[in-house]
Amino acid sequence: MKNDIKTEIRNETIDSPMVRIDALDENYVEPLREFFALNGCQVFINSSPRAQVTYHIIVGDLIFVKYIHDNHKISSQNAMTVIWEANEEDVKSIRSAYAKLALIDPKPITADLLEKLCNYFFTSSQRFIDLQVLPKHERVESSQTQVTTEKTPKQREHSTENIHITHQDTERIEKTISNEFSNHTIKKKTNTHMFTTTNTTKKRKIGIYIFITVFAIFLPTIIYSISLGAMLGIVYWQSVCITKPTVSCNQDPKNSMRMWATNARRVLPYIQVPLSYIHKNTIADENFVTALEKISATLSSTVEIEKIATDFSHSFFATDLSKTDTTATVVQIEKMKTQIFSLHTNLDMSYRLLEKILETPPFPLSVSSIQTKTSKGMDIIQTVRSRLQTAEQLLLLYPYIAGYKQPLRLLFLFQNSTELRPTGGFIGSVMEVIIEDGGITSMEVQDVYAIDGQLKGHVDPPDPIRTILQQEHWYLRDSNWDPNFEESAKKAMWFYEKETGKTVDGVIAVNSSLITQILTLLGAIELPDTKDSITADNFYEKSIHYTQTDFFPGSTQKKDFLGSLVKTIMSSVVDRKAISGIQAFSILDAALKNRTIQMYFTDPEAEQLSKQFVWAGSIPSKIYCTDGNIPCVFDYNAIIESNLGVNKANYYIKREDTRDIMIDESGKVTETIKRTIINTSNNQVGSGVYKNYMRWYLPSQAHITSFTIDNISVPAKPTKKNAAIVFPYGELDTTGADFSIIAVAFALEPSQKTTIAIQYEYTNSGVDDSHLFDIHVFSQKQSGIDEVPTIIRIQYPQFWKLDTTEKSMGITLANEGYLEYNSTMLEDSDIHVRFIKE
Repeated sequence: MKNDIKTEIRNETIDSPMVRIDALDENYVEPLREFFALNGCQVFINSSPRAQVTYHIIVGDLIFVKYIHDNHKISSQNAMTVIWEANEEDVKSIRSAYAKLALIDPKPITADLLEKLCNYFFTSSQRFIDLQVLPKHERVESSQTQVTTEKTPKQREHSTENIHITHQDTERIEKTISNEFSNHTIKKKTNTHMFTTTNTTKKRKIGIYIFITVFAIFLPTIIYSISLGAMLGIVYWQSVCITKPTVSCNQDPKNSMRMWATNARRVLPYIQVPLSYIHKNTIADENFVTALEKISATLSSTVEIEKIATDFSHSFFATDLSKTDTTATVVQIEKMKTQIFSLHTNLDMSYRLLEKILETPPFPLSVSSIQTKTSKGMDIIQTVRSRLQTAEQLLLLYPYIAGYKQPLRLLFLFQNSTELRPTGGFIGSVMEVIIEDGGITSMEVQDVYAIDGQLKGHVDPPDPIRTILQQEHWYLRDSNWDPNFEESAKKAMWFYEKETGKTVDGVIAVNSSLITQILTLLGAIELPDTKDSITADNFYEKSIHYTQTDFFPGSTQKKDFLGSLVKTIMSSVVDRKAISGIQAFSILDAALKNRTIQMYFTDPEAEQLSKQFVWAGSIPSKIYCTDGNIPCVFDYNAIIESNLGVNKANYYIKREDTRDIMIDESGKVTETIKRTIINTSNNQVGSGVYKNYMRWYLPSQAHITSFTIDNISVPAKPTKKNAAIVFPYGELDTTGADFSIIAVAFALEPSQKTTIAIQYEYTNSGVDDSHLFDIHVFSQKQSGIDEVPTIIRIQYPQFWKLDTTEKSMGITLANEGYLEYNSTMLEDSDIHVRFIKE
C-alpha cells in the first residue's frame, strides 16, 4: 500500500507536491509530516506560501476543526479532516462535498494508524471513516494525557530511566565518590586519629543519597526555568524588534523557540508533582508553553507582514511617481494574505490558551502585580486582533481602488480640524491622486481657493453659511456641510467637476490631526523646499504661518507647504526611517475607527465595503435593535459642531458631555443631554470668538421638552427677512427625515464656557408585555474632535434586574436601579443593557 501511495504522490505533478497541515498540536502531526516529506513533498504546518496546495489536511479537536472550516477556505480538492474526541453526530455540520473526514482516538499517531489514514486518504472512495478504538468514557481522559504530549505512569517510568541516573550508575558513582572520600579519610585519620573509617563512610553515603535526590528534583526545575526564561526572552526580543525601527529583525527565532519548548516539555512530567507541594497551580503547564510558542509564531508572522508591507509601500507610494511593477504588487498582496491567515490562527489560539490559563491564574501569575501586567498583555492581544481585522478589511478593499481595470482618480480633502466643520474641518487644500495598475502615478496638491476661483455661476449656500459666515456663494471649501460624509463627498465631487472640468471616482477626507499624530512619532522633519523644521509641537503655528500669513489670491505658498509636507511624511513612513510599520499601522487603524479618515467611492461594491467597515462617515454609523423579538430602544445621539468664526479657535476648545437617561415601567424614556464647551484661548494667533452652529441628531420619535443654554431657554431664530443675527438662537432642522434635528447658534468669547442642554422623551411599545427589555445608548463621535469626556447615567425600575450575560463595558458604578458609565469618547460608543423584568 505504501508503494502505491508513493506512486500516487509522485505522479501528482512534475514539481514537488505542496502539503498544508493545519494542526492544533504541531508535535502531534509529526508522523504525517515525516511521511509526506520522505515521499518528496513540501510540507507546511499552519501556513503555506500560496493559497492553492496539492493536499490539505486538518488535524485537531472539534473546536479547532470548526474554526478552520468556518473561517478559512479549504483551497485543495485533495483534503482530509482528522478529528479526535468526537463522534459521528458531532461532525455532521462540518462535512463538505469534497473533503474526507476521519475520527481517531486522542492518542499519538502510531505506524498502524498512519497506514490506515494514508490508505483511506489516497485509495478509499468513502467520505467518512471512524478509526476510534477507545470507549467514549476513556476518550476525554486520554485526550488530556496523550494529545498534549503528557505521559502515562509507565511512560514516565520509562522516560525516567532514560533521563535520570540508573541504579547501576548510582552504585558506580557512589563507589567512586566513596573511594575518593575514603582515601581522604585515611589521610585525615593518619594525621588526626579523631574519626573512624566506618562512621565517615556511612555519613558520606547519606550525603550522596541526599545529593542525588536533590539533583533529581531540582535539575528538571532548573531546566524548565531556563527554557521558560529563554522563551520569554525570545518573545520580548521579537516585541522590541517589531516596535523599534532601529532594531534589526532579520534573524528568525523559530528554531530556537522550538528547541526551548521541546526542552520544557521533556521535563514537565518531573516537576509538576514536586511543584504542586509548593503551590497547587503553577506555570508548569503544557498550555503555557504552547501559548508562548503561538505568541512567538504570531510575532514572526507580524515581522514577515511588515517586511512585505514595506516592499508593497515602496511600490504603491512610489516617491518618483513612476509606474510600478504590477506583478510585484499582486504577489505582495497574496503574500500578506497568506501571512495574515497564519497570524490569525496563531493569535486566536494563543488568546484562547491564555484565557483558559487566566481563569484560575497559576503561580506566579496569580501575584497581583504580575496579574495586572498579564491583563494588559491580554488587552494588547485583543488590540492586535482588532488591528488584524482592519488589515484584512484593507486587503479586501484594495482590488477596488488599485486601478487594475482602469485608472482611478481620487480627490483627497485636507480638513483643518482647528476650524471645525461637520465632516471634520475646513477644506483648505485638495489633492488629486491617480492610481493605475496597483500604484500611484500622479499626485497633485492644490489650494482650494485657487480652484474655487474657477467656478462660473452662483450656487446658494446653506442658510448658516450665508447668515453667520456671511458668504453669498457656495464653494468647494464649504461643501462638507452635511455631517453624513456620503452626501458631502457627492457635493465636493460636483463642485470639483464644475470648477476644474474633471470627474473623480471617489473622495477621501483626511483631518489635520492625523499629521500631528504621525509627527509625534517621526519627530522633527525638514522640508526640502523651505529648509524649515516641522514637529508635532510647532505644526499648528507653522500651518498658520504658511496658510494665512502673506496669503493673497493666486499665491502658491499654502499649496507648496502642504504638498512638500505630505510627500516628506510619506517618504519617511514608507522608508521606515523613524517609525516602525506597526506604529504606522496603529495610527492608520485608529484614524479609520475615529473617522480621522473617511471615504466615499462611486463603485457600489467599494462603497458597500466602506460602509460595512464603518469608514464611510454615515449618520448613524451603525444601527441596532434589528431583532424584533425583544422590545428595544435605539437611543441615538450625535452632536455636530461647525466653526463659522473664520478662525482656528477649535485648537483651544475643550468639551464635556453628560447623558442622564430615566426609564419607567412602561418603557418610556426621558433623557437630558448636556454639553459644556470651554474656550481656553487667550489672544493667541488664530484664536478668537468661537461662533458655533451646533446641531443635535436625536431619535426621530423624540419629543423635545426643553432646550436651554446656561439654564435659559434658547430663543427662536428671528423669522423676519434680513433681520440682524443675535446670538444665541435656536431652530429646527428639517433636512434629516430619519432624525429629530435641533440647532443652536452661539458665540463663545475667549476664557469663557457655556452649557447647552436638551431634554426629550419617547415611549417604546411592547415593553409592558415583555419579560426582557433592551436599550442601546449610542453616542456618535464627530470627525475632527479628538475626545469628549462623557458620563452616562441610566435609572430604571428597582425591581428590574440586569442580564449579566450581556457584557457592558465601562461601568464605574452600579446599584439597584442605577448604572453609571465613564468614557473619553475617542470613537463611537455603544452601551448595550438588557433588563429582566421580574
